[in-house]
Amino acid sequence: MKLVPSLLMLFCLISGCAGVQSQQEPLNFDSWLGENISGVVMNAGPPNKKAELPDGNTVWTWDFSTERPTVYSQLKTTGQVIAHGGGTDTCIVNFMTNKEGTILKWSSLC
Repeated sequence: MKLVPSLLMLFCLISGCAGVQSQQEPLNFDSWLGENISGVVMNAGPPNKKAELPDGNTVWTWDFSTERPTVYSQLKTTGQVIAHGGGTDTCIVNFMTNKEGTILKWSSLC
């Protein structure tokens, strides 16, 4: 079950927590090192991209985008409505595996 904390962080990004990433712990998928990539696929779904490298290793890429909602507030003094936030957050997570599918390293850009 050591995979669960990493998956929770991954799914937090999917569900829109990426907008407050600076207030959370940085992404850390070290618990996946040495595990088979099939565990990631079973929990996160199929990757967006998969590339075989000349040395026989494979890079698996998940690309998540979430929309942050726009929040509106109204000033009591003037009645003016102000929009806050909104936009898109993107997170890219890569895992490199050997020929057997064992995860060797990971990287993320969030």
